Amino acid sequence: MSDETVTREDVARELTGARVRAKKGRRAATSVKALAVRANISESSLYAYFKGTTLPSAEVLERVLRALGVEGAELGRICTLRDRVDVTQRVGSTQPLGNTGARQPRELRASSRRFVGRRAELEWLERSLGRSDECPRVVVLSGMAGVGKTTLALHWSRGVAVDFPDGQLYANLRGFDRESPAEPERILEDFLRSLGVAPSALPSGREAKSSLFRTVVAARRMIVFLDNARSAGQVRPLLSGSEECLTVVTSRDRLDGLVVHDGAHQLTLDLMPQDDARRLIGRYVGDGRAQADRDAVDNLVELCGRLPLALGIVAAGAARRPAVGLRDLVDELRGAGGRLDLLGSWDAELDLRTVFNWSCAALPGEAAELFTLFGVHPGPDLEQRACGALLNRERIPRAALGSLVAANLITESGVGRYRIHDLLHEYARERVATLTAGVRDQAVSRLVEHYVRAVALAGECLERHQGSRKDRVPNSLLPPLDTYQDAMDWLEAEFLTVRSLIEQLASTSFAPQAWQMARDCNVFVRRTGRRGERLAIHRAAVTAAAYMGDKRASARSTRHLAEAMSRLGRQEEAAELLATALSTSEGEADRASVLATRLSFSRVFEAAGRYPDALEHADAALTMAEQDGDARTFADAATSAGRILGLLGRHEQSLELSLRALAEYRRRGHIEGQADVLKGIGDAEHALGRPAEAIARYRESLELDRRLGDRYWEANALNRLADVYESRGETQRALDCRSESLSLLRSLHHPDAEKVAAKLI
Repeated sequence: MSDETVTREDVARELTGARVRAKKGRRAATSVKALAVRANISESSLYAYFKGTTLPSAEVLERVLRALGVEGAELGRICTLRDRVDVTQRVGSTQPLGNTGARQPRELRASSRRFVGRRAELEWLERSLGRSDECPRVVVLSGMAGVGKTTLALHWSRGVAVDFPDGQLYANLRGFDRESPAEPERILEDFLRSLGVAPSALPSGREAKSSLFRTVVAARRMIVFLDNARSAGQVRPLLSGSEECLTVVTSRDRLDGLVVHDGAHQLTLDLMPQDDARRLIGRYVGDGRAQADRDAVDNLVELCGRLPLALGIVAAGAARRPAVGLRDLVDELRGAGGRLDLLGSWDAELDLRTVFNWSCAALPGEAAELFTLFGVHPGPDLEQRACGALLNRERIPRAALGSLVAANLITESGVGRYRIHDLLHEYARERVATLTAGVRDQAVSRLVEHYVRAVALAGECLERHQGSRKDRVPNSLLPPLDTYQDAMDWLEAEFLTVRSLIEQLASTSFAPQAWQMARDCNVFVRRTGRRGERLAIHRAAVTAAAYMGDKRASARSTRHLAEAMSRLGRQEEAAELLATALSTSEGEADRASVLATRLSFSRVFEAAGRYPDALEHADAALTMAEQDGDARTFADAATSAGRILGLLGRHEQSLELSLRALAEYRRRGHIEGQADVLKGIGDAEHALGRPAEAIARYRESLELDRRLGDRYWEANALNRLADVYESRGETQRALDCRSESLSLLRSLHHPDAEKVAAKLI
C-alpha cells in the first residue's frame, strides 16, 4: 500500500480485523462497551474509529489494540499505518515519505582535532552499529562529568555519517546545565522543521509530534544525536523507532530505562588510559615539550585523575603559558589552594566545580546528602554499610547509592563496594566544609564508631582463642563476619580506609578510637606480610597513645612498632624502642606488658643473630609465665625459648620444650601458635636426623599457615621443607617447594626472597 493511498478507512479496516481475530481467539472482551471501558475512552469515539470517520491519536490507538490483545509486530504495523495517515493529512500526499528531494539536515558539530585514543570504545561502537538485526539502533554513552562522552560520540558519529546519507539531527538536551532541561516537545518541533515539515502542519501535543517525527524519518537513514540527556523519559519521545536511523545519546546518567525498555546499547566511559592521557597533553603543548619532561606529564595526568576535561583545562593553560615549566604546573596543582581552583574557568562549561555541581543538583535528597558526606570519608573506596553509618541510618542506603551510580558520581567496584574519583572526592570535601561544625563532627563520629566496631569484630574472628569482647555493641550495619576468611576478606578490602582513619585521627580527639583500630588489625597486617603498613599504623598508634596520655597504651604500641621495625631489618632501632616499652611497663607495674615485651626482645635479638641475649629474655618470660600460672603465655614463651635453644644447637631441650608448647596450643585451639611451634619441632627433628618426622611437622605447619592466610610463614615452611628434601636427595620436590616459596616472598616484596633465590642457583 503506497503512502499516497493510505486513509482513515484503512486504519479502520485493520482495527476491525483485529477485533474479529480477538473475538475468534477469545483473547479479550470485544463488545464496544467493554473495549471502551478497558481503553478508557467513550463508546461514541470508539464507534468513530471502527467506522473510519475519525483517526485515533497514537496513544489511544495503542490502548485499544492492547485491549484487544494485539502485541508485537502486529501492534507496530497498525500503529505505523496510523502514523502514515496522520502525516498524509498534515503534510499532504504530494510529498511522500522518503522522497530523495526532502531536506537533508547536517547539524552535527565538528569533532575535536585533539581527539586521541579511545580505541576500545570505538571498536565497541562499531560492533554495536553492526547489529542491524536489532531495532531500533540506539547507543547510550554515559559517564561522569568531564570524561569525554560528547567528544567521543561526535568523533564516531562523524566517522560513520557516510552510512547515513539522509542527514544528521543534533540537540543539546541540557540535562546537566545551568538552564533547565530541554522540553522534548520543543526539540521535536525543531527536528520536524529541519526535516521540512511546515509550521502549519505541526500537530499539538508531545505525543502527536513524536508520532509525526517517527513517521517522517521512518524511511530515512539518519543520525539523531541527543547530547547531555537528563533521563530516559526526556529521550524516549525523540527516538525514531526505525532500524534505518541511528540514535546516539550522551548523558551523565546511565539511562537504564532506555536499555530495558527501548533496546538501547549502553557504553559507560571510563577514565583515559595513561598513554592516551599523555598524548592528549602533547596535543595541546606540543609533543616536543611533553617528551622533554615526561615525569611532569605523568604527574599532571595523576593530579587530573586521567579525567579528559581536567587534562584539557590544564594542558590548554600550559599551552597559553609557554614560559612556565610543566613542573611548575605540577607544583601549582599540589598547592594549598586546591586543584578545583586551578581547574576552574570563567566559562561554566570548563569549570570543574560548576560541572560537578550540575551533576549533584539532579540528585534526589538522600543521594545528595550522602555524596556531601563522602567528604568526611578518607576514600576513595566506599563500603555500603559505612555509607549507612554516614547517613545515620540503620539500613544500607541502597536507593541513594543506586542513584549515585546511575549518575556516574561513584562506580561500583564489587558487591556492596564503590569508588569515587579523586576530583569528585575533593569536591565532596568542599561541600561538607559548608555544613555546620556540629553536623560534620557527628558524621565523622558515626563513621569512626562504625569502623571501630567492624575492625574489632574482624579482629575477634582472627583470634577466637582470645574470646569475644563483650563491650562491643553490635548494630545492623556491622559486616557479617562469621568466619576467619570473612574477616580476612573484609580487612583486605577495607584496609586502605582503616589505615587512613588511624593516621588521620591519631592526633585528634578520636585518638582512642585510632589506637583501638591499630590494635585490632595488628594480627591482619602481620599475617598478610604488610611490613610497611604495619610500621605506619603502629607509628600512628604510638602518636595516639601519647595524645591520650595513656602510658600502658604507649608501651603496647611501642612494642608493636618495635616488632614492625624488626621485620624490616631495623633491629637496633627495634631494641631501643623495646627498652623504652619495658621501662614504661615496669614503671606502671604492668606485669603482662613486661612479659610480652620480654618475648618481643627475644624475637628481635633472634632476628639480629644475638641468640644468647634472645634466650635470656625468653627464659625470663618463661619464668614469669610459670609463676603466674598463665598457660597461654607459657606456650608463647616456651615456643620462643625452644626455637632459640635449637639455634644454639641444644636440640633435645628445644624439642622437649616445643612439644610442651604444642600440647598447650592444641588444648586451646590456638592455630597460629601451633603453626609457629611446629616449625621449631621440625627443625629439631631434622637436626636430630629424623627427616621424615621433620617433613610431617613442616607440612602440618604449612597447612595451618595456609588456613591463616599467613603468606610469609607459608613461604618459610616451604623453604624449610625444601631443605629437608634436598638433604634426602629429593631434588625435584626441593625445587618445587623452593620455587613456590620464592614466588610468595616476591609477591610480598620481602627481602628473604633473595636468600631463597640464591638456593635455586
